[in-house]
Amino acid sequence: NEAGEWSMLDYQGNPSERLEEVSEIIAILNENKDLMSGAHPVVSPVTIILSPETMLLQSRHDHFRDIPGRMANAHMLCALAFYETLSELGLSPEIKLADDFDWDGPEGKSHVAILPNMTCIPAKLVSRLKTFIQNKNKLIITGLTGYFDEHENNLPLEEFPLKDLAGGKIKEIRLEDNIF
Repeated sequence: NEAGEWSMLDYQGNPSERLEEVSEIIAILNENKDLMSGAHPVVSPVTIILSPETMLLQSRHDHFRDIPGRMANAHMLCALAFYETLSELGLSPEIKLADDFDWDGPEGKSHVAILPNMTCIPAKLVSRLKTFIQNKNKLIITGLTGYFDEHENNLPLEEFPLKDLAGGKIKEIRLEDNIF
């Protein structure tokens, strides 16, 4: 389906500009083998967590088109706002799906996970969040995080599973002004 714009060879079977550029990069890596052999990626101490369950729930309940914090893309907008803000501060946060994040990571390595308006917290995630906190990490919870479980049960009306992590149970949520 492609026109060949990413090919390493042209239509006559000759090296393309891309292949020549890759060859130059390989030559530089080989010339600096000692330096490059010790190189490793820098792991960010901050991860923004995305929730497919939240995205699905918010897209099904897109009744609040006049309130950006409750629209179908509210979770993504909040995540992007965190990414932009942290990047401007010089931090390069990772972005991972909740199921792909290592909640049991090594104890003592302080990490921050951000749950940006994660409206839906599946029951299986609650114990993982608790382990994360017990391992001396930090959790930032914003917006309507934890308002529903994966079955769309309203958690503040039941036994709020984030009560121990958040230090209390939600008493009330009011929209006082559209701050967006």
